[in-house]
Amino acid sequence: ENNFAINKQSMLLDTYNSLTGTLWAVAIGVGAISLLVGGIGIMNILLVSVTERTREIGVRKALGARKTDILWQFLIEAMMICALGVLIGIILAVGIAKHVAATTPVPAAITWWVALLGLFFVVAIGLFFGIYPASKAARLNPIEALRTLGPWIRHVHIKDARRTKIPGTWGEEVVAGTGEVDWPAFFATL
Repeated sequence: ENNFAINKQSMLLDTYNSLTGTLWAVAIGVGAISLLVGGIGIMNILLVSVTERTREIGVRKALGARKTDILWQFLIEAMMICALGVLIGIILAVGIAKHVAATTPVPAAITWWVALLGLFFVVAIGLFFGIYPASKAARLNPIEALRTLGPWIRHVHIKDARRTKIPGTWGEEVVAGTGEVDWPAFFATL
């Protein structure tokens, strides 16, 4: 009866490769879920920002800002939020790696190309998830956006506009007009 086993180096290497392959798959899955959740968070933050800054968007559009100007404003904001998060993460990762390398025999380091790759991917995620809120902001009607300025504005003066009184509103509802704000009349109501 044989009560011994032969362990070859190639058998141990195969076991190690299968374990690390599984760990890599799990790490990629967790990373993908984290990017998805982070992207949805960025999208929600920007949607709230669009809602809170409706007046600002309306004033910018009334003063001549194009849809692309508003679109890029929010896309750059999304990418900057993501880039700031990545930079904080890189600083923390480098600090943890230095601490691990100093206190344990395990070598740990963060290479610059990994940091740049992470920055690129996360900024791309910010760009992707920022498209919907940015396009929503760019599509805002400046007249309706200016109407959110509050009850202290009686109405927005539109050149060559026909108006009709709507009960229960702050002022008059524009039915038709050129879409240009009559600024002297507008500021006279402030």
